[in-house]
Amino acid sequence: MGFFVRKISKGKWRNDSDEPVIKADALTSCLRTSGNTLSFWRIEDLAQIEDAKLAIAASNSNLDTFDIVVFTSEEMEGFGAPIKETRGDTACRDLADSHRDLAELNSDHLIRVSHAVLQKVKADDIERVSMPKVKIMMLAAANSDRLDLDRLSDSVKIKIGLPVPEKPVCTCGAGAAP
Repeated sequence: MGFFVRKISKGKWRNDSDEPVIKADALTSCLRTSGNTLSFWRIEDLAQIEDAKLAIAASNSNLDTFDIVVFTSEEMEGFGAPIKETRGDTACRDLADSHRDLAELNSDHLIRVSHAVLQKVKADDIERVSMPKVKIMMLAAANSDRLDLDRLSDSVKIKIGLPVPEKPVCTCGAGAAP
């Protein structure tokens, strides 16, 4: 069957109305496209959900709490756009090939996706990944050599407790008169 996981920001989808109104920030932030594609992480079954969370966390230059939404293969096919295998931009080496793009998107596709996300948010069918959980996940992956540490920002390394080499200080020209 397969499942597709995407990071969203739950707060951007909340509204006090019963109407299916989607805030602009939800669309432009959570469903930001690039090259008419929308990025997802594919897993075979829900037992692999931690891998999808790790792939997402390891693809960010800053660590923070995040939310995920999960779609079945059938839901993804219902969006009407092709799903293409593309190598993911993540520091987690063994998960880069689990990345997929919902491709050749147009406004109709995005409307279907956005309403599906909204339904999941309203049904509380999303999962929050807390900062402590993100730190534990990332540190475990670093300790088991799953992460390319050179691809992690210094701020991520600091947040998960990895050493950050000091940057050399340039003293050239120090004390020289103008």
